[in-house]
Amino acid sequence: VSGWRLGALGRLPHEGGGDQEAMALTVTAFHWASQATFVLALAALVYAGTTYNTVVLDKVLPVLGQEIFVLPLRVVFNAFWALSIWSFLRARYSDPGIVPARWQAFVVNAGPALPIAPARKEWQPRKATMCMQCRFPRPERAHHCTLCGCCVMRYDHHCPWINNCVGFLNHKFFIQLSVYTWLTGILTLLPSVPLLPACIHGLVAGTSEVYKDLEPDPWSREELSVGDAVVVISLAVLGVIACMLLYTVLRTHLPLAMRNLTSVEDFYENMPNPFNQGSVLANLAQTFGAPGPDWLVPVRPWRPLSDGVTYACTPEGGPGDVG
Repeated sequence: VSGWRLGALGRLPHEGGGDQEAMALTVTAFHWASQATFVLALAALVYAGTTYNTVVLDKVLPVLGQEIFVLPLRVVFNAFWALSIWSFLRARYSDPGIVPARWQAFVVNAGPALPIAPARKEWQPRKATMCMQCRFPRPERAHHCTLCGCCVMRYDHHCPWINNCVGFLNHKFFIQLSVYTWLTGILTLLPSVPLLPACIHGLVAGTSEVYKDLEPDPWSREELSVGDAVVVISLAVLGVIACMLLYTVLRTHLPLAMRNLTSVEDFYENMPNPFNQGSVLANLAQTFGAPGPDWLVPVRPWRPLSDGVTYACTPEGGPGDVG
């Protein structure tokens, strides 16, 4: 458990001992469930990449006379697979955007001169709001994560697949993870699905002595094993699952990023989105930084357009209360 998570239960509300104990148990259970989900997802990614290279590309395709596809598939698949794992680890282990010490120092120095608004489920641009869990003011667009026990800048949600919050500092990695893993799933399906009839055929050939005598083929000649057929079928299943899950994620979160919204803010209706920059590219730049090659790789934006405490606001957002 990373250092910024420690003490999460200690920062839960103090009222109601029974409720606090129940919440603590829920948080603990969710944490371990999320940890198991993360390990399972990472293991599936490693398994898919390893068996795709060693079984599908190195063995099955050449034996079935499809060597022409091996090199292009190897290059493209491994590029997206590596980017997927890299994004996965960055999204998991990066600080999601815990409210920084400089904000705390600013609040202390400003003292009573800093207007602090009560937190509401609505747009509150240019306003510091009070977190009742941390018992401390937080900057605009920050929200409290009960599971992590802290406020996160431009908080989106707590993701069980990465066992981490998605916030200002790792939102880019989360989107890249979703895109690159979805593309990896597509590339897993490209050779696997056409091979399914041959692999099912191979399962029969590899397990039936009578069939071996009647129908010589790569499996009956022992060029390919039943295990190879099982691997291809399992890759096809993993590819379908990955594509379906990540299609749902991308269908939700990519349009939000294109409008410079979080999943929390998507429900606000008290005014038009005050942080909408007017175009898809400009809105994505609020997450990915100014357009450049770093959009393609899971590294911190080379030219960020926000510090996570204040954000570019359209005129509808009104005058600023936080400098």
